[in-house]
Amino acid sequence: MNKVYVDYPVSMQDAPFAQVAEQTVGSMFSNVDLTKLTKVAQLMGSMAEGRHFSMYAFDETAEKPLVMQALLHRLRAVKSIRRWECM
Repeated sequence: MNKVYVDYPVSMQDAPFAQVAEQTVGSMFSNVDLTKLTKVAQLMGSMAEGRHFSMYAFDETAEKPLVMQALLHRLRAVKSIRRWECM
């Protein structure tokens, strides 16, 4: 993938990345069950905290629960830090 910018004109550079993203997300959520979905959510939270994960939503219905989850995770992290500082 690192040669896409060399091998393809600008007008064609997005397509290979879109295809990889589609395949990756498709395989991540294939045969999903509650246990797998919970593990993904936990991993996303810890990755986001370490700034190793970004997510974009273009649907407000999907965005609202994600934002709330991120805010709750952030609040828990701040409370944990404050608790540690008070000790």
